[in-house]
Amino acid sequence: MQLTHDRGDTLVEVIISIAIFALVTVGLFGIMQRGSAGALGAMERTQVRMIMNRQAEYLTYLRDQYNSARMASVAIDTASPAGQWLRIRDTIAATTPPQPNACVDTAPGSSFFVRRTTSSFEAVAGVPTMPSGSPREGDGLWIQKVDPEGYATGALKQRYHDFYILSCWSVVGTTKQYLSTIVRLYEPAN
Repeated sequence: MQLTHDRGDTLVEVIISIAIFALVTVGLFGIMQRGSAGALGAMERTQVRMIMNRQAEYLTYLRDQYNSARMASVAIDTASPAGQWLRIRDTIAATTPPQPNACVDTAPGSSFFVRRTTSSFEAVAGVPTMPSGSPREGDGLWIQKVDPEGYATGALKQRYHDFYILSCWSVVGTTKQYLSTIVRLYEPAN
């Protein structure tokens, strides 16, 4: 009977195989982390877009309530949605068009957002703060009203307002994120 010498793995071979396994594992974790970060970023942008759309719908609703009250010749209460539209239209100062593709740490003093209360809506003026997470109304999300040239003098055939709905927030480990949209709301002819 002849003895065979079974050769096992040497210590060097084991260490090299562990190192290769570790490199592959670290690489896979990096890919998974980037995928998770991408999914989180997409979810945040979707949530912010939904909030921005809600602000646009609020503005449209307030304007429509004003138009309905005006057509029905109803007295407009300042706390009503129609009254809030008048407040936005007449008292919130118009600004020059903002830079929609830039994040700013502080919005202009003419910034506002619309908040839904239990019984109505309220236009809240103020400068939003910069959130560390996803923005929400008044915290990284604001509206700026921009009137076209000739609006104040009545030189326009069709009166309208442009509302820039802007958002800016920072995500850990990335640069500041921003989204913006513009809503144009027309007023009926007198």
